Amino acid sequence: MEYGCSGARQAVRQVDRRRFLTVGALGLGGLTLADALSLREAGAASKDDYAAILLWLTGGPSQFDTFDPKPDSPTEVKGPFEAIPTSLDGCRFGEVFEKSAKHAHRMAVMRSVYHPLDHHVLAQGWMTAGRQHDTMNYPPMGSVMARVKPQNPVMPSFVTVPRLKGITGYDETQHYQTAGDLGPAFNPLIPDGVPGEKDFALRDMSLPDDVNAKRFARRSRLLQQVNRSAANNGPKSPNTKMEAIYDKALELVHSSAVHGAFGLGGEPDKLRDSYGRNGFGQSCLLARRLVENGVRFVTVNWPDFYAWDQHSNIKDGVKKTGSVLDAALSSLLEDLSQRGMLKRTLVMVMGEFGRTPRMNPSGGRDHWTHGMTVLMAGAGIQGGQVWGATGDDGYPSDRPLHARDMVATAYQAIGINPHAEVETISGRPYQLLQNCQPVRAVLQSRV
Repeated sequence: MEYGCSGARQAVRQVDRRRFLTVGALGLGGLTLADALSLREAGAASKDDYAAILLWLTGGPSQFDTFDPKPDSPTEVKGPFEAIPTSLDGCRFGEVFEKSAKHAHRMAVMRSVYHPLDHHVLAQGWMTAGRQHDTMNYPPMGSVMARVKPQNPVMPSFVTVPRLKGITGYDETQHYQTAGDLGPAFNPLIPDGVPGEKDFALRDMSLPDDVNAKRFARRSRLLQQVNRSAANNGPKSPNTKMEAIYDKALELVHSSAVHGAFGLGGEPDKLRDSYGRNGFGQSCLLARRLVENGVRFVTVNWPDFYAWDQHSNIKDGVKKTGSVLDAALSSLLEDLSQRGMLKRTLVMVMGEFGRTPRMNPSGGRDHWTHGMTVLMAGAGIQGGQVWGATGDDGYPSDRPLHARDMVATAYQAIGINPHAEVETISGRPYQLLQNCQPVRAVLQSRV
């Protein structure tokens, strides 16, 4: 089966933007929100206000040219970039990441993460969910957080910006971009378009042109009658308490706070410039705004289709993508810190795998699952440390860390027990992660 790389670039999967977000069988006049709203009553594990922002680098970034440089290695391993010092003694980054290097003392630089799957889509399961789909479709971290933590009364719990451009032949659930068997109520809210661009909008949170307020009110009353009838199917039925979901949908449609949180116009030009006037930079700024307004988890997908899958000319590739990431990441960490939000907000930076230790004849690096770098900062993470190491051969030479345990560490940092049991939409209980061990040394003692 063809996937990723050249095959992926030949055909980008075109997804109906309303597929994730469908409110009820009646459509409620064309509105499409309910899948982003959840039944919070069951399974709340914590009353804290932790949040998380995942910067997802689609394609798989080269650890050697970013956050795990090998300055003393042979040229074909070292690559085209020099290593520069960071604010963390003994830790170096690639020269493209000059701004982010100033924030290394805030990070846990996890250099020995690995998993077994050399496959763009399937590898996302290990990195974002800590497990692979089997007889169940497992949810990513954002959906889990939406499920087990209480929601802000106004804002959705889980937001993804922009929509991931998937690989042909694989749907959003296979890409671990939906809640899977946890149920559509815990899917992310996904706006249309890319933040900072003209087509960016919350179209699914406004009335259609042919539905005025009076007509909308009539449809709402009719839907409420249907919901009350459907609610008699028993406590385990997916229809149970759906009325609460629709009520929340109506609240969001009319909420000025929600619409305001998704707007960037009020942000100072200087701050917007510092994040970068591009889709990724403005998405990171929006992520800060959303967390500040009560969203629990934001996934920021790289806007360009698998831009980090740099099989050739990695020198120019990392210069382009790396400079965008460097500005956005450094600004995000500084912005969160200045606002007093970093201690409650986990920031994660990762892709689906790393790149080969030796450059290929095309001047690029190929897929490598045996050792990659993940950055974490904020929330319950103890910054200012490097966990693990890799050798010139690309394999972990110190404290190898399976992706499952990396995800468990992230859960622990935001107050979620990775061993907790939750139920699917059909009532089937399952454990979030199995045989996992969070890295205690990376976690703050209070976690």
